Amino acid sequence: MLVLINHQWFAPGVTSPVTRLVKACIVCARHNPGKVEKTPQKVTPKLLYPFQRLQMDFIQLPKSGT
Repeated sequence: MLVLINHQWFAPGVTSPVTRLVKACIVCARHNPGKVEKTPQKVTPKLLYPFQRLQMDFIQLPKSGT
């Protein structure tokens, strides 16, 4: 939001109030969730034969209409 304001107007000292406004704005928080920390990738040992190790990814899907 601060970038948009700076592109439209020259307003010295507007950084601090805009930053406070954006932090308190529910709509801003919902649409701009912030930084997502990525977890480091684990090193897996070399496998000796097929299917020695299996991996499953669990995801949540929305409920279907049935």
